[in-house]
Amino acid sequence: MKKSIALGALFITALAVGTVLAIIWGELDGNRHPSVGNIVYRYDGDLYPWASGSLVANNVFLTAGHVTNGISDVIDQGLLGLDDVFICFDSTDTLSTGATLHAISEIITHPDYRYKTEDWHDVGMIILQSDIEGIAPVTLPTSGLLDELKKERMLTSGPQGTRIVCVGYGSFLE
Repeated sequence: MKKSIALGALFITALAVGTVLAIIWGELDGNRHPSVGNIVYRYDGDLYPWASGSLVANNVFLTAGHVTNGISDVIDQGLLGLDDVFICFDSTDTLSTGATLHAISEIITHPDYRYKTEDWHDVGMIILQSDIEGIAPVTLPTSGLLDELKKERMLTSGPQGTRIVCVGYGSFLE
């Protein structure tokens, strides 16, 4: 019964999505952020979206802990295998049959990850089987950067503020 519920929940979101494209603020992104990728899984011959993340080293993909925890749970329940989950950096439809899929060797969730607590430790990594060539990993900010920007009064809205860009994959409705 638990497997049926988990599998059903997994596919409810997938059924609502037909095409998954690189987006930024709800607009098509194209290839402006090539290090941002889409986690996809294959079930019954079709590809479905899972979540986004960023390449932070040649074979390391950074994402949220709730994402890696969810993938690990589905694998542990036997609903998918590690060989059914991939990373795709294509800027066009990442669910198409021509998408370039990168195999995964390991999924790691922060050891202190706890869902909906004061400090989630909501960080996860996916180790790829091979180095990604032709895509430069993203440079992560230094620890405490946002605190420093706030202290310097640079975290304000408007043209004088610091620009923070959210990039990921999702549905694009016209």
